[in-house]
Amino acid sequence: MSESTASQQLGKAILKKTRLPESVLQEADRIVATDRGNDYGHPLDDYTRTVNMFNALTGHHLSAEEGILFMVCVKLSREQHKAKRDNRVDAAGYIKCLDMVLSEKTRRQTKA
Repeated sequence: MSESTASQQLGKAILKKTRLPESVLQEADRIVATDRGNDYGHPLDDYTRTVNMFNALTGHHLSAEEGILFMVCVKLSREQHKAKRDNRVDAAGYIKCLDMVLSEKTRRQTKA
């Protein structure tokens, strides 16, 4: 290994150790903005599909926004039972999804 390569690797290791861990909000933002969007599509479409199934199953009518708020309630209930970072990350991610849905609805309405 060259001296330059060893120096670069040492620099990366030091940088990795000195970086602050992601906050709950940063983690939620990263997950929603990358992984989930790639896996499930835009939250407006994802939660519209989800609440359509819920609506058919129950005979009630929820909007995509209400479906997301329901998921926030699930995470808050779990957090109350047993505090876990995952609950807080997911709740923050759902709130981000809610904001994305509201923005996308406005965008689609003005486009039409």
